[in-house]
Amino acid sequence: MLVHLSLVVWLDSCESKPLESVGTHSNMGIRKDNVEPILILLNIRCVYKYVCNERIMRVERIYDSPRGGVRVLVDRLWPRGISKDAAVLNKWAKELTPSTELRRAYHDGMVWQEFKIAYMLELENVDDTDWQYLDDENIVLLTAAKKVPNHAHVLLEFWQRRNSS
Repeated sequence: MLVHLSLVVWLDSCESKPLESVGTHSNMGIRKDNVEPILILLNIRCVYKYVCNERIMRVERIYDSPRGGVRVLVDRLWPRGISKDAAVLNKWAKELTPSTELRRAYHDGMVWQEFKIAYMLELENVDDTDWQYLDDENIVLLTAAKKVPNHAHVLLEFWQRRNSS
């Protein structure tokens, strides 16, 4: 049985503007901090989209068909099984990805919250010039990661906080 859901996600800081509808649910306002468990429970592919200061950014898998926007790869390693032509990339922002050491620690069993904190600390030290990758109006952060949330969601959250202050 196909159920059409309409989840409304709200930002905490950027003027509490509603984001876009994601997935499905029955006219229920859901805040961004509790969307993820519901989407996982319902097995819905989640597209996070933040609107901050009239700039839009979202996370997608690089294997999905391009749907517009400035496509920025935020994986340190090139994704398996996709050619550079098929990726339709505008930029590859290696400088904004988790360090090799942090990425390996996460794959070796580091707890998600520890990874998230460590990655945010790394992002604090990124040069201002490296943030130019995300200066466009409609950014699509691309990753090969299947698991949600992943480092691209942490980057998205960090960017949102950075730009709302």
